[in-house]
Amino acid sequence: MSGISSSAQRGSAPVPVPTADDRRNRLDFRLVPAALSAWAIALVCVHATASYAVRLSAAATVVSLLALGAGVLLRRHRRAALVAAHLCLAAVCSAGVAHSAYLSLQTVESTGWAAAVEDPGRLEVQLRVTEDAQPLREPGWGGQQRVRATATVHRFRPAGEQEWIPVRGAYAVVIAQVPHGVHPDWLLTAGVRYSGEVRASPTDPGERASALLFPATEPLAELPADAWTDLMGVFGHLRETTSRAAASTVADAPALLPGVILGDRSGQDEELTEAMRVSGLSHMTVVSGTHCALVMGALMGVLRICRTPRWCTPVAVLLGLVLFVLLVQPAPSVIRAAVMGGIGAVAVFAGRGRVSSSLLMVCVLVLLVYDPWYCVEPAFQLSVAATAGIVLVGRRLKEIFDPWMPAIVSGPLALATASQIFVTPVLLPIAGGVNTYSVVANILAGPLLLLVTVPGTVAALLSVVAPGVTHLLLNVAAVPAAVIGVIGRSVAGLPQSLAEWPPGWLGWVLVVVYLAGSVVMSRLLIEARRPGQWELVLLTVCAGSFAAVVIPGPTG
Repeated sequence: MSGISSSAQRGSAPVPVPTADDRRNRLDFRLVPAALSAWAIALVCVHATASYAVRLSAAATVVSLLALGAGVLLRRHRRAALVAAHLCLAAVCSAGVAHSAYLSLQTVESTGWAAAVEDPGRLEVQLRVTEDAQPLREPGWGGQQRVRATATVHRFRPAGEQEWIPVRGAYAVVIAQVPHGVHPDWLLTAGVRYSGEVRASPTDPGERASALLFPATEPLAELPADAWTDLMGVFGHLRETTSRAAASTVADAPALLPGVILGDRSGQDEELTEAMRVSGLSHMTVVSGTHCALVMGALMGVLRICRTPRWCTPVAVLLGLVLFVLLVQPAPSVIRAAVMGGIGAVAVFAGRGRVSSSLLMVCVLVLLVYDPWYCVEPAFQLSVAATAGIVLVGRRLKEIFDPWMPAIVSGPLALATASQIFVTPVLLPIAGGVNTYSVVANILAGPLLLLVTVPGTVAALLSVVAPGVTHLLLNVAAVPAAVIGVIGRSVAGLPQSLAEWPPGWLGWVLVVVYLAGSVVMSRLLIEARRPGQWELVLLTVCAGSFAAVVIPGPTG
């Protein structure tokens, strides 16, 4: 008692005891080394050969066994055993990623597909289109319109040969000219199998697609339908009916509704597409993890209102997510978005920082093992960066904003700011500059996304059986979609809406400065403390450099 009394008399603050809620909200970084090592191995493997990938897998397996043995021998030394456990987990995950890359590369190399693609002669291929064809801006020979579609090659043979060579897991990009009198949507349809002669060109190492295919005869011949073709045809009919119904809505809604609901941007003109890009809202017109999370969240809410048994919730939500993926076409980017959105929805449903950070790392590991080529996709990098920003500093930013503004504003502002801090380094090489007002644009347009996605998805699913309900729901969703278009066009018209990033060495120096400032700011927010002297200097330099890029200089 005397010690406590003397401490109180000296005015020292009592040591806070962490509560159970504090421990659950604490971030968990234990899976970060495994995720980073798996990502690094994936980057190496997708740029390498199958033999190199299998050697990396074997080496990682040996390291995992050695680390496991060291952990067992050092189990009495807690710190050393913990390091060995982390090394073992990282090596196991790296081995899984390397083996997955080996299987894909080996299939392409062992069947002779890689060598055939480099041959200047023609090939006969049988393939299945995975996404509907999208028009290209650049015309083909004679000014004809061209379309681009992703596909998986099933069989091939050199022109004139009789024997087909099967190949699995070979992605390709088909670039075809649209014949006169043929609508682009009729040329290459998702889920349909095609056959014909093509000229092939190899892609660069690290590309998911192993070849560019240019049909020598236009168009490719459609093969008889199988079960998958029939299933995708049902959902394709829903997509087509929804797009036609959306055409009668107002303002920019006819172009934006198919993009927001179905990920179909073929109806957007160049002006609207550029406005959405410059304003930082283009992610709303592609199927992202946010769209999947909104659909899952709405479904969870309906199940709660209906008071369904708890065991029904995971089954119903998983079924709803599968239906949504089939509706928007199960391309690799959509599968990635579904996994990220599912993890995000579960994290929000759990409402704990520890769960959120752990699930993000699990999501990264699962996706890289499933498909190592995700590591080089900007969309995957942006998803991980944005989610990491929200998980790491989103909650803390909201606590800072809450005393100064109502919760309806502080929440979206915290989410938009946290994600923007982390995605900017990824966006710089893609956008070629800084989307100056993207935070403001996303705060204004973010709440509207829910009002478009949820009723729009319901409208698409009912488009065949209840067209009247579909028209009603789409007209309701058209209002917020049109407002999103107004926000995108208005923000894109502001001065310095896309501030050009300095080229050359100066640009790279500023990227390093920005990254250092982001790390310091994130650490300060996580630890909830004031910056030290050197940290304050670095943040000042970072803010000044960023302002110098964004603020326009004198004209004339």
